[in-house]
Amino acid sequence: MTVTSQAHLDRQLEAYLVEIKTQFGPESLVNVTLDAVQALGEIGLRPFSGDMNSPQTNPRTLLSVLSHCYSVGLYNPADIETAIEEDPTVSYLAARRYPCNAVLRRFRRENRTLIRLALVETFKRVWAAASLGLNPAQMGPSEWESALDSAAFSPSLIVQFGRLADEHILLAQLWDGPALRD
Repeated sequence: MTVTSQAHLDRQLEAYLVEIKTQFGPESLVNVTLDAVQALGEIGLRPFSGDMNSPQTNPRTLLSVLSHCYSVGLYNPADIETAIEEDPTVSYLAARRYPCNAVLRRFRRENRTLIRLALVETFKRVWAAASLGLNPAQMGPSEWESALDSAAFSPSLIVQFGRLADEHILLAQLWDGPALRD
């Protein structure tokens, strides 16, 4: 894959994300994220506690929050923490939990593979919905299955989505600074 085609894919996916949010509202992208995380099932999910003094946080909740934020270009854990408090869509995904940025960083470090899988699944759904002209806010599991089959993703496109997911996670890592490298 050439750099140009990867950059083109990135721009196209970004355009699809914006299109979905503007055409169907920000909650439609929340639905895409939740459906993508749900589709992963229980793969690798285990209870997660940010620190010894905090209650357990549902790992699916953290996975949803980080997948959504990374897909829309929000990488700084402190900004994500603020978004949980101020942005209704991110707050909804957080399910009335308010993890601090240290918890978000730790979850990302411990669950990088799951976040990558969730991002790839989110990208697939965004791509399918936008390219097929579907409203993601009105799609249930069976509609997603049909849409994903209709989109007929090539193996190379899935690989490209994986590369994009890796790039998004790397951008999040860069906010940690040198002391907290993964």
